[in-house]
Amino acid sequence: MRTVYLGRCAYTEAMSTKISPISNRTRKDKSIGSYFSDGVIKKFTNGVTIINGFDEPTAVHLIKEGFVKACSTSYDGHANLVIVHESGEFIPLPWALDGYHVTGLSYVAIGNVTVIKSSKDKLRIAMGNNMWLTQEVLN
Repeated sequence: MRTVYLGRCAYTEAMSTKISPISNRTRKDKSIGSYFSDGVIKKFTNGVTIINGFDEPTAVHLIKEGFVKACSTSYDGHANLVIVHESGEFIPLPWALDGYHVTGLSYVAIGNVTVIKSSKDKLRIAMGNNMWLTQEVLN
């Protein structure tokens, strides 16, 4: 773990994470998660930054367990809570759907969080082939 300071806000980043096979999906994300069975499981503890808002994301993350807060950071260093994401949601969805490359939103674990990390292209192909999945992701 290391601490990164952005203005007056400090974020803790995971230097390494535990990888385990996908199992015991919750009912809500079972069908969505099945599209990403080859994804990598990553675990984060409270306060750890999953995605830094000043870097272009490298993958899309399906939240398998826990909650993730999205925060923007103002020019003077104040962190502002934008939304809290829950199990079954993707982060960063705007980027995954071909939004801005750098959104300025940091995604931070609230408590213990488990995500399935996969590629942006895999999500977009799966959504293009399955209307149900598209509706679930966009709702």
